[in-house]
Amino acid sequence: MVFIVQSFFKKNNNMNLTDVYLKTLGKLPGFLVMILYMFAVLILLALYTRYYAERITSSIFPDTSISFFIIVMLALVFYIVRGGLPALARFNEMVFIVFIVLLCLGIFLSLFNVRITNLLPISTLDIIPVIRTSPVVLAIWSYFLFMFFFADKVNDKEHIKRLGIKTTVFITISSMLIIIITVGTLGSSLAERVSLPYILTVKEISVLNTLERLESITLSLWVAADCIIISVFTYILVYILNSLFRLSGTKALTGPVMLITYVLSLVLARNRFELEEFSNKIFIPFNVILGFVIPVIVFIVGKIRKTDKKS
Repeated sequence: MVFIVQSFFKKNNNMNLTDVYLKTLGKLPGFLVMILYMFAVLILLALYTRYYAERITSSIFPDTSISFFIIVMLALVFYIVRGGLPALARFNEMVFIVFIVLLCLGIFLSLFNVRITNLLPISTLDIIPVIRTSPVVLAIWSYFLFMFFFADKVNDKEHIKRLGIKTTVFITISSMLIIIITVGTLGSSLAERVSLPYILTVKEISVLNTLERLESITLSLWVAADCIIISVFTYILVYILNSLFRLSGTKALTGPVMLITYVLSLVLARNRFELEEFSNKIFIPFNVILGFVIPVIVFIVGKIRKTDKKS
């Protein structure tokens, strides 16, 4: 996918992904595909808003209405998005540094609680179950593509391949370490039953009875990360609307998008169980199609059209 995205912008350095799709597929097919992406980003925005509220109420404030937390988050996102992409990027950079430091600290301290018996045995029989669960990971990694809907605002796109590969390696290693400490600490049977296994893993950290309660800091940073991803998806949605309908500016659309997100986040599901069922059975496969299948099709169509022009 990194190589495909690099090829998209090799000769289209001043375009965004919407422009690339319209140019490659043609106006009508490209427009219809982008309408699909537009609704997908809207649902993603509502899903992450609802997941954030469910996570807060289930872990810290069980007796508080999720509507309160949704309103607070969307109000904050409203002002962040209206501040523009540079402000969002700077906020992301600051949170990322703190997030990485805390993640490394949590992984290092959790290694002392890992029991090797929880990780073994590993056999070839595990390959099929891993393949069956891989769409969940792919659905999240597909967000790499979504960032390029505002690619015309991003510099140094000639380095997509180099930075993309570095990012892939980093996420692969960190994901493996998180799985190791979570399953190694809790065991697979407990890890699959609890809603927030990583938070429960961090709760087990204790150093000389002085360094404890890291889960509070982790949850706070998690909220900041939720704020970033909700803000990014809001910006992407607004930018897709601007690109498709040739609108000017993002400020006028941010308010209506926040209002629609609030309503949609509440009506998507009645509880966390329904929310997870909707994600697992409907939206994860759909997300994989949007993030991997469609870009490959666009790449192939572009190559065919380029060959036809040469001939």
